[in-house]
Amino acid sequence: MSRAAPAPSSFFLEDIVRRKDRDPEGPEDDLAIVLRHWHDSEAAPPPPELANDPLNRALQPGEIGVSYMVTGQHEIAPESDYYLIDRSLQPGDLVKLNVHDVQSGVVLETNVEVKLEHAVSQVQYGGWVTASELENATDVYVGDYIIHNDWVGQVEELFDEAIAELTNKSLFCFAELGGRMQVGDRGPDILPEASLQHLAETTSAIPEVLVSVKPTVLAIAWLAVNQTLDAETAAAKKRPKQFWNADEFKELCIVRPRSILRVSDRVRFRDASLAEMHGVRNTRHGKVDMPGSELIESDILVVRETKTTVRILWQNGTITDNIPSTAVIPYANPDEYDCWPGDWVQWKGEDDSRAGVVTSVFADERTAEVYWRSSPTNPPKDGSKPPSFSIVSVLELDPHGSSTPSWDEPDAIGVRRGDFVLLHHEEATNGCVLPRVPKIGELEPWVRDTNPDGWRHEMAHIGMDYAQRYDAAKSHSPTPATQQGKLQQEADTRLVWKNPKEIAWFGEVTSLRTSGDIDIYLPSGETVAVPLKRLTLLMDGRDGLPGLWDEPIVIDGQQDAPAVQGEVISQVLGQFFGIHTSNGAGVEDLDEDMGSQGSWEDYDGDGDGMDVDGGDNYQELPPLVTIPEASTEDVSGSAPAAAVVPESSEEPASLNALPTPSSPHSPTTKHGDSENEVEDDLEGPWKKFKMLPSAPPDHAFLSKKVGQPTRQFMSRLAKEYKMLSTGLPDTIVVRAYEDRADLVRSLIIGPENTPYEGAPFVIDWHFEDTFPQTPPTAHFHSWTNGNGRVNPNLYEEGKVCLSILGTWAGDKAESWSPTRSSLMQALVSIQGLVLVKEPWFCEPAFEKLRGTHEGIVNSRLYSEKAYVLSRSFVRRALEYPPGSLQKEIEWLYLEQGKLAKVIADAKALIEASQKSSRAAVGGGGNEDIMRIIPGWEDKAVPKLTAGGILPLQRTLGKLEAILAEHRHE
Repeated sequence: MSRAAPAPSSFFLEDIVRRKDRDPEGPEDDLAIVLRHWHDSEAAPPPPELANDPLNRALQPGEIGVSYMVTGQHEIAPESDYYLIDRSLQPGDLVKLNVHDVQSGVVLETNVEVKLEHAVSQVQYGGWVTASELENATDVYVGDYIIHNDWVGQVEELFDEAIAELTNKSLFCFAELGGRMQVGDRGPDILPEASLQHLAETTSAIPEVLVSVKPTVLAIAWLAVNQTLDAETAAAKKRPKQFWNADEFKELCIVRPRSILRVSDRVRFRDASLAEMHGVRNTRHGKVDMPGSELIESDILVVRETKTTVRILWQNGTITDNIPSTAVIPYANPDEYDCWPGDWVQWKGEDDSRAGVVTSVFADERTAEVYWRSSPTNPPKDGSKPPSFSIVSVLELDPHGSSTPSWDEPDAIGVRRGDFVLLHHEEATNGCVLPRVPKIGELEPWVRDTNPDGWRHEMAHIGMDYAQRYDAAKSHSPTPATQQGKLQQEADTRLVWKNPKEIAWFGEVTSLRTSGDIDIYLPSGETVAVPLKRLTLLMDGRDGLPGLWDEPIVIDGQQDAPAVQGEVISQVLGQFFGIHTSNGAGVEDLDEDMGSQGSWEDYDGDGDGMDVDGGDNYQELPPLVTIPEASTEDVSGSAPAAAVVPESSEEPASLNALPTPSSPHSPTTKHGDSENEVEDDLEGPWKKFKMLPSAPPDHAFLSKKVGQPTRQFMSRLAKEYKMLSTGLPDTIVVRAYEDRADLVRSLIIGPENTPYEGAPFVIDWHFEDTFPQTPPTAHFHSWTNGNGRVNPNLYEEGKVCLSILGTWAGDKAESWSPTRSSLMQALVSIQGLVLVKEPWFCEPAFEKLRGTHEGIVNSRLYSEKAYVLSRSFVRRALEYPPGSLQKEIEWLYLEQGKLAKVIADAKALIEASQKSSRAAVGGGGNEDIMRIIPGWEDKAVPKLTAGGILPLQRTLGKLEAILAEHRHE
């Protein structure tokens, strides 16, 4: 019985919801915010003090975790128990009309109305208030940008002074590092432990509510200098100091991202007349007769409910105004080729490249219209002028600059709404070639210091010293954290910052024009249109901090599922070791050959054939070519001779001391037709394992320094070679080298009924001197021409993401084991568990979406991309054969007919896809993506879009030319 597909998601993170069993018009106490959703990627584990929080258990499909606004209560419940009140969106967010739609849009503007209550008194005000009447009451956030003396920096840490009103209505002032406090916070836990102990020594009253919070010290990391300055002037601008106290804030300009109001934000009216018009009254706190205390007022309000409308630019270029945010859904998993009008892109053909701006996207066809802003790298030979606009496949567009963008990359393609940029002088440029934009943002070394006695400790001392300067009566407590800070004389006033009206060299990207110009919102409030070539992208300094992205994801105390699961590896290996090789020999179960403990010590490489019952899930790996039924003569031969390794030696063995393992006798296998005869003997080009005299010059690790390996290294390598010589499936070949025993090259042919069927995948391997204690290092030869990854686990820069190789954080059972793991295990894992039918789900976070409409659509789009890119791998391998494998590739594709089959299969898919699209004219949109060619339901690629067909047809033209030339010869 087939499993029912999960229902489409109703809610998303930060949605405002109310239970259906509550009064729809009831008090806002019933409102809750969605903090977790079952289909979202899980975050890092909670801190120990939150381990018992109800939200921390694993979610089942259809569940959400919410937090109630007023009470703070947490609960997990079915999302069907709630209805949506509002959806928080901000400019730059990506949305769709519904989960079934292919077309997406980008939010251009938001309009938010809010309901308010006083943060301290909790008096509620019933009417809706527009966001334009309010301002953020939080003086500064970690991450805000600061400008001083032509430098731009970023707030890394805050030191706050706060005033709490006690149950006896007196005031208690304290200080804390970290910026976690907000006016209106309630309960005894609002005080740090040390301050709470100090309070208990002086009074029986306990904290009731925070009535004032003010930053008194900032730690600022300075990122970049004004780019409009000439080099000499810029060099003379000294980097500002690290710590700043409240008396010095007037020298700083604060610049924070334009953002919308959210529930629980602290705000105030822009002027007193607006507050009076809405009936808002300030609260007064303190006792006149208390020494050292004054009455203070609080005008801070809390957003308790929101109502949001948005303006959306759709991919087809149309704009929708004033649409309720609840009428759209967040586009959580955009395709890597998704782009929108105004985006700068790099078009990458097989022999050409151009920069342009997207004017519209036809999402159902995966094509886009591009306004070209640069000349082709290879202009037309007839001298004709290239068109200014073209329809191209999005699979050939790079809107990002890298499939794995990182903080360390020197530049990016274009900019995005919400980016912060530095402007260059009108007569100057950023020095990059369009559409590239340089990145800037030097991360100061002190920011990376996590030592508790480091800069944060110094900052706390500065904060306490600042507070004590204003104390009427100093505390004699030896613990700095318990010392009572000043009772702020102007706690009800706003901090004074420098006016940013003259800053015209730094701003936020607000809009991307289809002309290519970029709208920049300056700190002064002015918006200017600037050419891309005059912009430099400021990198968020916090993005460069270590450990933010490379830590393993943990759920419920266990690391998230790796891209390749250990138990599946075991299953595939169990199947693999039961397969008969073409010479009638097989490999016994690995654990049996290695002894009861799985040790390599007793493995001698003997490979007597045996039948293994793979169970119901057993699937034999596909043969190299289709072989009609025929009898195979079983000729027994001697087992491979063990490699000669010196029993003792004064000096370590050299890397070229390993002899070539002899191979078992390989009988000729008849295919029933003399034209299809395959010989897998010592002279055959498709010998699955072969030792060659020297490593090829194009080997990725050839430049690695050759060390002096130990006897253990050489002995283990000999056993690895013997296993490879007898156990590889027909669709994997491996080449080792006499002059470099530390290097190996492998060729894996994509399995049948996957997007990779028939395509060559070349991976180079390097054995460090520490092998087998450490796994071999892999380098994948990606031939995608910079058009994205062909597989989530195979990176364009060569990384192979696999638990057994230590490049993915799997659990201990899936990691490399010196006694149980092998190179062959890694090879079979790549072929059987990476090059799969639905590679999109290799991303751990996406496995939850298997069976959902979103998962089906994204998986099919990814498989189409993988299929098109892997056809170009065939062309690349034939035009520029990798060293050590030229004869094998020519034999497979040209002599054995694999190339003709690749071409015929691709042309049949194109023809069927075009026929299906013509028959469905009028349907369009998502329906066309989901429509499958009749009879192709079980195919890995059941249909191609127009955007997939365009580059595939060009590749097929090249492949047909190669085949025609071969036949002519």
